[in-house]
Amino acid sequence: MIWSWIFAVFSLILRRKFYKRRKITVMLLHYLNKLKTNILFQILCVFTLVIIWGNSFPLFLKEFFYALSLSIKEGLVFCLPAIIFCYLTSCLLSLKQGALKFIVFILGGVVLSNTLSILAAYGVKMGGFLDVSFQAATVITSAKTLAPLWHCHLPLLIKNDWALFAGLGIGGLLGLFPQPILEQHLTNLRKKVDYFLAKIFIPLLPLFILGFILKLSHEGQLHPILKNYASMFGVILGALSLYIIVMYGMAVRFNPRDWITCLKNVFPAAITGFSTMSSAATMPVTLYAAEKNTHGNKMVEAIIPATVNIHLLGDSIGVPIMVMVVMAAFGHPPMDFSTYLLFTGYFLITKFAIAAIPGATIILMVPVLEAHFGFTAEMSALITSIYILFDPVITAANVTGNGAFAILFTNLLSKKTARPQQGFID
Repeated sequence: MIWSWIFAVFSLILRRKFYKRRKITVMLLHYLNKLKTNILFQILCVFTLVIIWGNSFPLFLKEFFYALSLSIKEGLVFCLPAIIFCYLTSCLLSLKQGALKFIVFILGGVVLSNTLSILAAYGVKMGGFLDVSFQAATVITSAKTLAPLWHCHLPLLIKNDWALFAGLGIGGLLGLFPQPILEQHLTNLRKKVDYFLAKIFIPLLPLFILGFILKLSHEGQLHPILKNYASMFGVILGALSLYIIVMYGMAVRFNPRDWITCLKNVFPAAITGFSTMSSAATMPVTLYAAEKNTHGNKMVEAIIPATVNIHLLGDSIGVPIMVMVVMAAFGHPPMDFSTYLLFTGYFLITKFAIAAIPGATIILMVPVLEAHFGFTAEMSALITSIYILFDPVITAANVTGNGAFAILFTNLLSKKTARPQQGFID
């Protein structure tokens, strides 16, 4: 009888252990299945694959994936005006009478944020971080150039800025003078745009990135950055990282858990910006991260498209540091604060004419630097080369900072702190 009881108890213990093990196994399989479809995990796999075996890829495959990435980007750029227009009109319609107030606030917020970040770059100089001697860099151009296997060109039917102003104008007018039939058509168009982003573009994101990473690996563009501009690169990267981390901390009132969640959610946008060097092409990923970081607040659907080309945090901090270092390298005296304020004014105006495409910022700034700040042709060539080499990092900071601006602006208008939710990390 006693042995029967002992056996029963032992069997129960075994069954409970088996159940626990089975439960753990089921949980592990569940998380592995979620991980398999996780965008962040797929992006990290793409990077790992290229870093380890990138040089072993056949040239045909490199050209194929690069052409595929360019084709996906071409399709996205073709649809971008519709995306900008739909999101702006949709959000402004929901704001109704507050549409005009929203437009004024967002433009004022962009100018204020750009000004503070440009001044922060001068703070880096005042802190003595740019006193390290600048070694004249020889631009290393790769002998190998990766050409796409095919070229895909779609006509640009509507410019992005036209779509932006049309969205602001129509959304504002419909907010003041409702037209139910037109609003219904706009709602249906918005559903199609949502389907395109959620069901087509986001699943293609790893392939979108793969081709650009293979191109960087094939042409060896990262090596000259680390070798020739290590000190300046470190200063820019440190300043950008600190500024962005503080921005996200302010957005969540320095709540550690929310702080980390926000940074995790925006990480895929930073990676996409780094690889594509285009804030506009990264906008859907930035928008998705911003929605997660504001717990689905619809206001970000207007903030992100409206600011993607004019709120460029990476440029605001990176370009002034490059300008000051190049001036010092060519024997120019350091900028005093009054001269830097003049530079800030020109830079702010130029930002509203910049398209978020690789190299656009410095291409528009070079004439200003030559006309007002004593840049020679050699200095212009050097800063253009440095900027293009740093463009992946600059773009990553642009999209990440734009996500932080969206949270801060949403908090300001909503009068409460946004609580982020898990997005790409789930």
